[in-house]
Amino acid sequence: MNKRLLVLAVAGAFGASGSVLAHDHDGATGISVKGHAETLFVASDDTEGNERRFHTEGEVSFTGKIADDLYGRVDLDLNSRYSDYFNDGDDAQTVEIEQIFGAWRINDMAKLKVGRFNNPLGYEKQDAPYKTTASRSLVSMLLDEQTQLYQNNIEGVAVDLDFGPAQLTLGVLNEIGGTAEENSLLAQVRGEVIPGLNLALGILTQEDFEDSANDAGFASYGNLVNFYADYTLDLGGVGATFFVDYLTGSDGLDAAYSIGAKAKVTDAIGLTLRYDVAEYDFANDFEETAIALGVNYRASKNLDFRAEWYSEEQEDNTGKVDNDSVILSAVFKF
Repeated sequence: MNKRLLVLAVAGAFGASGSVLAHDHDGATGISVKGHAETLFVASDDTEGNERRFHTEGEVSFTGKIADDLYGRVDLDLNSRYSDYFNDGDDAQTVEIEQIFGAWRINDMAKLKVGRFNNPLGYEKQDAPYKTTASRSLVSMLLDEQTQLYQNNIEGVAVDLDFGPAQLTLGVLNEIGGTAEENSLLAQVRGEVIPGLNLALGILTQEDFEDSANDAGFASYGNLVNFYADYTLDLGGVGATFFVDYLTGSDGLDAAYSIGAKAKVTDAIGLTLRYDVAEYDFANDFEETAIALGVNYRASKNLDFRAEWYSEEQEDNTGKVDNDSVILSAVFKF
């Protein structure tokens, strides 16, 4: 099983998308705790040695409300296996800080956050209870690769501005590739333009390939631009959502996109379909495609099961490599 496919299954339990001030804390003053655990079983036709294994991941989130307008949050990710891209198959256990920040609700229109938090770019939600599929899209993977911090996280200061039909996020961050004495800038606008149709456009700057200090094993793709949209409607009693997620970079990444649909057949059963493409500006004409087809079953409010067929193909001027996998997932929420 190739290393990227392993991360598609294993690292998919973490992260979040949307506003960087998501999961606001509106309860009484004090500390609240919530979390989840996800166990995945991956069976692949690859021969790298990681297939037919169980992988368990989890998250514990602590939110402390100091006052009506002030709170803090710490998210800890717990890994039964080290889910880095360079996983060599050896067992390891890690505890990683996903988020640690303080937030101040300045007024009804503005919120300020300082610390480490999830990157808002990208359609896909990555925390296991909120994911559409058991795997992760290529767009989500690429955003993860570009951030030096654990998973797809950024560090600095950001402000959310709520203009009613539109929301704007602005941020000044540590350079996402880890380059010293440089900063990244974040800007994203999003909103519901008509009932059922949500749009978002964002940019995240970084140093280009020659100047980046990213030592996570991946090249900088320069300034990143992301657009995503989803449209939800009722199709004869079946709730359906169609989505597209697009990413491009100023250096090396021509375009990556995910298109798909999810349908809520009953209150307990859902179907998902996603198609991914990533095209690069490399001398070897490298590109990737992937397709994911899945079914989700909600056994109870706190227990979800997922089954997915995932097929990935990588091609360059030397030939093709492809993998087919079945991913089974159980997600427990508390």
